[in-house]
Amino acid sequence: MEPSDFLRLDLFRQPWKAPPQDELNRLWQLVTPMADVFCRLTDLPFGGLESVLRTLPAWLKCPSLHPQDRFSATAAAIGFLQSLEPSVRLYMRRLRLDENTDSVTHPERHGKGLVEFCKENPRLAIERRVSLWRTILPQLGREYRCGRWDDGLLPPAGPDQISFNWGEGRMPSRREISRAVAHWVHEALCLPRSVSLVIDGEPLPQLSSQIFGEIVVKDAVWQGACEKAFASGWLETPPYGAWRCPQHYKHIQEGPDELLLTMPWQDEELFDHCGYTCEDFPSIMRDILTGSSPVSVNFHVGGDPFDQQMEDMLSERLDWRNEDWYAAWRHRHDDKWITPTPPLAENWLDLFELDRNPV
Repeated sequence: MEPSDFLRLDLFRQPWKAPPQDELNRLWQLVTPMADVFCRLTDLPFGGLESVLRTLPAWLKCPSLHPQDRFSATAAAIGFLQSLEPSVRLYMRRLRLDENTDSVTHPERHGKGLVEFCKENPRLAIERRVSLWRTILPQLGREYRCGRWDDGLLPPAGPDQISFNWGEGRMPSRREISRAVAHWVHEALCLPRSVSLVIDGEPLPQLSSQIFGEIVVKDAVWQGACEKAFASGWLETPPYGAWRCPQHYKHIQEGPDELLLTMPWQDEELFDHCGYTCEDFPSIMRDILTGSSPVSVNFHVGGDPFDQQMEDMLSERLDWRNEDWYAAWRHRHDDKWITPTPPLAENWLDLFELDRNPV
């Protein structure tokens, strides 16, 4: 392959862009010789991509474990708007996009493709309504269904084991939910104010309210309380990387081992559960709860005001050290899983099957 061929493989840097068929054909022609090289190196029979696909483990090819690959509603809307004449687009005033199913290529990022239309028509208001149960949470499962189990460890024994685990509702775990919500919210806050995001809890508004209040809001309160304790000197402030990206920090940190061993966040078990979700997460959640954000939810979120919750958490833990906070964070989410309930589905496996074969 020529160097220009590798550049061609990276043509689609806009995740919302659907490649035309002729470009797909060219990419296929590029990838097929690479598959033949793989066959040569692994002593497989030649036959291009088909030979490679035949060698996949059976559990990876189980159809019920893979989502139906779809474009997001935002990606479809961008293609539609691009097909219209500019004079027609200027007459548009309101556009609602329902992201009510799992889709490909990081759908939370697709809103950036709407910016050009907002600049062209400042009177256009766009509402993106994303389903918590059909889009945000299943997006977490896409990595698992593609074979990345437990941070890259060995896959399960087979589809039966996967079906059993999912049938019991053991995916996703509670500690993943806030980050999943944060991905959508952070991307939404990068867009013009004329593009809003609504997190849709239907058809399980009560369970959505419980999850949002007990997990997402509480995680933001926890992070805010830690950051305030760092700023006030109550807790020893960890290095920037150790607080925000502990796993990577541990591997790249340079310096004498004696220095690292004096850090409370050096403990192997505490390292992955430090209480940080994303930058500015406490203020982001505070704005959502007070209605001053372009992001909202369509279900009730109870509890005390955000700042009051944060002050209460701090007042209860004035004598805590760093390791106490980290240990409590680890136990807060351990072995706790989220599962859908009727009328949506009995478990995640049923929901994945419904996604593949909608009624």
